[in-house]
Amino acid sequence: MQATLIPLDTSLGMPDVQLNEFPLVVGRTDDADLTISDRWVSRRHCVFNWTDGSLHVRDLDSKHGTYVNNQPIDDVQLKAGDRVAIGMSTFVVSYEAVMAEQG
Repeated sequence: MQATLIPLDTSLGMPDVQLNEFPLVVGRTDDADLTISDRWVSRRHCVFNWTDGSLHVRDLDSKHGTYVNNQPIDDVQLKAGDRVAIGMSTFVVSYEAVMAEQG
């Protein structure tokens, strides 16, 4: 599987985010794997991880929380179509099946 975070608000100019290296830390600082310049995003806000064959997001005790489908979360398994809110940015989770090469 390959996962992508698709921003809902295209006016912010943020591109789609390919999730292919884990863990992926999201935050406001330059040393985060994904930096979001937003005062509502903590320095280390949340982390995406691939665990037991599924994509998870875990809040890193951020001040304003991480939300999945409008619900505050600590750690949750994501499904295609879920909406993840980080600060003022909301993303839709997309999964694409990756076909194994046949030879």
